[in-house]
Amino acid sequence: MDILQNINDLISKNKITKKEISSQIGVSRQHLYDILSGKQRLYVEIVLKISKVFEIEPKTLFEDKETEYLQVNERQEYYQRKRDDKTFDKIVNIATELQAEKADLLIELKVKEDRIKELEKNVVVKKDA
Repeated sequence: MDILQNINDLISKNKITKKEISSQIGVSRQHLYDILSGKQRLYVEIVLKISKVFEIEPKTLFEDKETEYLQVNERQEYYQRKRDDKTFDKIVNIATELQAEKADLLIELKVKEDRIKELEKNVVVKKDA
């Protein structure tokens, strides 16, 4: 199976028209027909846009696999990465907040230590007097 066949299979399996795809990737319907029939060259830019429409990795379109397998597994992996990215972002945000809280607590502790030292000096001065 070649890339053009993979794209055509994805289009038919997803029940989306070539007109809709052409609109989403920014080419005319006729130009898309010419590409998919082999009359026009398929440029990387178009491959990237088509893969984005189907929410799959671009390399998937070049692989020799069953399209249904591509569609289901690549989407699952795509959404898993999105979930992982969101989880990572949440962890980073929490860590950042904790660092800020830690910094605030360290500053507060330093201020209190300085205050204690100052009070201790006053106590020593009063004992001497």
